[in-house]
Amino acid sequence: MQNLTNLIAQCLANDRKAQKELYESHFDYLIRICYRYEHNYQDAVALLNQGFLKILNSLSAFDTAKPFLPWIKRIMINEAVDYLRRNKSHHNGTVFLDDDDWERETEREDNDVLDHTDHLAYEDYVEMLAGLPHMEKTVFNLYAIDDFAHKEIAGLLQISERTSKRYLQNARLLLQTLIKEKVTLLKGA
Repeated sequence: MQNLTNLIAQCLANDRKAQKELYESHFDYLIRICYRYEHNYQDAVALLNQGFLKILNSLSAFDTAKPFLPWIKRIMINEAVDYLRRNKSHHNGTVFLDDDDWERETEREDNDVLDHTDHLAYEDYVEMLAGLPHMEKTVFNLYAIDDFAHKEIAGLLQISERTSKRYLQNARLLLQTLIKEKVTLLKGA
């Protein structure tokens, strides 16, 4: 791959070959991000294409003195959230609770689940994460993997911070259950 700064300059000049090279050189990185939010491969590629178009359209705002990957990652995550908001009816599943017990549960770790996870492969975790409901998966990805704060998640998804925390707690509980089941299955096999 040629120098990234030169490649970006060529992309800004609407050089289609440079745009294709930028796309192909970052495809694997971006598809992994998209696949975390949309587990169907064709939908993930559609999401990637929409996000890449935003990347191309925003290249003039990129500061070449800064790292490129975090910049495109942020654009792709924002596009994934917008995509989910446009294509999924997640507001029907919004959780509103008045008691504070679940917030204390959010802070507590269940270390028993982690005792035997060395038997699990990366693919096991990907499969479990993909099996979560859309909002739980989205909030878990944003919080646990992409390091967004609940306030940022709430703004992106147009939900309250409390609801974001609740989705994260639900995701953790579901993942703990799935991990326990998978470890039990592997130990019994």
